[in-house]
Amino acid sequence: SGGMMEHEVAQRIAINMITLPDRMEKHNRSGYSIATRFLKNNPLIKNVYYPGLPEHPNNDVARRLMAGFGGMISFELNDADGSKTKKFLNKLARDQREGEGIITLAVSLGCIDTLICCPALSTHYSLPREERLAQGISDNLIRLSVGIENINDITYSLERGFQAIE
Repeated sequence: SGGMMEHEVAQRIAINMITLPDRMEKHNRSGYSIATRFLKNNPLIKNVYYPGLPEHPNNDVARRLMAGFGGMISFELNDADGSKTKKFLNKLARDQREGEGIITLAVSLGCIDTLICCPALSTHYSLPREERLAQGISDNLIRLSVGIENINDITYSLERGFQAIE
């Protein structure tokens, strides 16, 4: 169909733009809460990477340029050999399949649903380990895209994953 958008697509975009501010507000609020209240002080987590944390190297830039800090969070589990990372992700995936959890294991992280992935096991799997590590992608790095679901449901799902590796 050439350079013009189909009218159904244009209509869906127009309708979704109406709720975009509300969705982004929820995305920002939930991401901030999970990063600062749930992940940051968890003893099973080695590092949390989130621009809303004061210790993040780009926190000052994020405060100046962003209306919120978003819902994209990366964190590393305390896991020397990667076994806990796999167990954690497998638990989340199994819970989601069985209707017990809401977090989906995925490589694409742009959605209104909460999604999670381990780049070393998915998007960056084909890179040699040394190259991944040089880029800051450890074997236990997890990327979490916080969706707009109820925050209690998101933290419940995460907590079940953490319980599997305690």
